[in-house]
Amino acid sequence: MFKKTLIHLCFLFFSLSVFGQINFKQGYYVNTTGEKVEGLISNSDWSDHPSVFYFKSSPESLNVELGINDAIEYGIEGQSKFQKHIVDIDRSLSSRVGMSNKRNPIFEKDTLFLSVVIEGSISLLKYESNQYFRYFYKETGKAPIQLIYKKYYKSSDQIGQNKEFQQQIKNLSVNGSMSDSEMGRIQYNERSLFRIFKELNEKNQTDYITFGEDKVNQKIQFYAVGGTRYLNNEIKEFANYYSGSVPYEFTFLMGLESELILPFKNNRWSLYFGSYFHRYSGEKEIEYSSRIIPKSVGTMNISYNTIELNFGVRNRVFINSRPVFYIFPAISLNFPINGTISFPEDNTYKINTCFNYNIGMGYNPTSKITIELSFSTLKDFLHKTEYQTEQQGIGLLVKYNLNRQKSSE
Repeated sequence: MFKKTLIHLCFLFFSLSVFGQINFKQGYYVNTTGEKVEGLISNSDWSDHPSVFYFKSSPESLNVELGINDAIEYGIEGQSKFQKHIVDIDRSLSSRVGMSNKRNPIFEKDTLFLSVVIEGSISLLKYESNQYFRYFYKETGKAPIQLIYKKYYKSSDQIGQNKEFQQQIKNLSVNGSMSDSEMGRIQYNERSLFRIFKELNEKNQTDYITFGEDKVNQKIQFYAVGGTRYLNNEIKEFANYYSGSVPYEFTFLMGLESELILPFKNNRWSLYFGSYFHRYSGEKEIEYSSRIIPKSVGTMNISYNTIELNFGVRNRVFINSRPVFYIFPAISLNFPINGTISFPEDNTYKINTCFNYNIGMGYNPTSKITIELSFSTLKDFLHKTEYQTEQQGIGLLVKYNLNRQKSSE
């Protein structure tokens, strides 16, 4: 039964990964005459900035491909905004293979869609490819200017860093009032730049709109977990011909999980780590034979407490822009505490550390609550050649999101 179930879940995981794509969300674009056209915008993977996007005037209409020559702006309402700009961009790489030996940037003029992180009197914009990312600042009525950060070879075995972006940002502060120590703490990443550009706009006493805050704050989720596992143990001892099954028993579980939402595919993929505590106890009368007694009846008993660590990946399925289901595979490491298994004739053994795999799916009725069903593969907890031990089971867990903000949607 378990093998068939796992095969079905694997097929489900593959199917949802292929077909459970996010297609369109309510959005708009601004054409080259300045007209705003509302409709549905393709919500594809925009971490690698595209030069084209897809638009529908209604859910029933056909897709229209629009590009850099058709629009000056597009976005998802309240979530993202992309603007067309002609900019000077340095495409120098930071990897050792492609790194330059020149300190100064080498600019190329290009027409690009830049994503807006903060929009105000001093805006922060971003361009990202699969090899590099660049940030730009834009003052009202002016063209965007790249914030300069570049790694380069000072010598064959020494790498230098051009951090001109720190001085650029200091120059943007009111009368250049930013201290050198504050300037030196600015990092070339979205979290640091998001914070400093908010402060710049606030000190200028100007209104601003943010598009990057949710992405910065919602990358890591924390959950409290509680639930039960329904476990079965099959055991056979070859020398004395013990064989038996401790019937399905409920074991209660509690723990914590952390989840890292990956910054691509619109938050569909994430990595998670779970730490749980649960206990198991069960016994069974079994028939056995040994060298001394040809045939007899005795008690087989299993009892242990376990710390279980899970490492896995989740793939979400969105409905109406909200994550409703997810599917996952995971590796599970089990560390028993005072665990033993005893056989007739006073044979008692210590239960050892073991690992197995879990696969399953979760349902999110709200952004705070998750219900998860999982199936665990066979695991051997004695590691003895004279024994064959197999444990497998079904888990039902309830999880509560501990983050103050809403779950990523």
